[in-house]
Amino acid sequence: GSFKSQIEMLREDHDAEHKLFTETSFDDEPEDMRIRVVVRKRPMSKAEVTAAGDVDVINPLDYGKHGKVLVYQPKTRVDLTKQIDTVPFCYDNVFDEESTNSQIYERTVRNLIPPFFEGQWGCVFAYGQTGSGKTFTMMG
Repeated sequence: GSFKSQIEMLREDHDAEHKLFTETSFDDEPEDMRIRVVVRKRPMSKAEVTAAGDVDVINPLDYGKHGKVLVYQPKTRVDLTKQIDTVPFCYDNVFDEESTNSQIYERTVRNLIPPFFEGQWGCVFAYGQTGSGKTFTMMG
């Protein structure tokens, strides 16, 4: 099949597996937040959708207390058969393109605020390519 159909099948399999292992409740308990790495996937632009042939190769999966991003890499083997390699990346939290700024704040930054007023230090460092959504995420 085409790369698109192979990626769609992989995405469905991974999404089904993801539903089996997702934590549905999140503790409001403050946690040790020394250094955490959080990823937010932004929606693809129209130009990106057109250039990619409507194939989205990034699949963010949120498991509650941690997250994983699966990157699907289409490859053509020497015998010209098409294959998709799946490369996983793990993070403390992962947010998809449907996540709101409020959800991201509640799960990542909110617990940094009270200790700050008690004299502790806190920092949120946003890193990413120009136009990737850092300011939008921080400012709303």
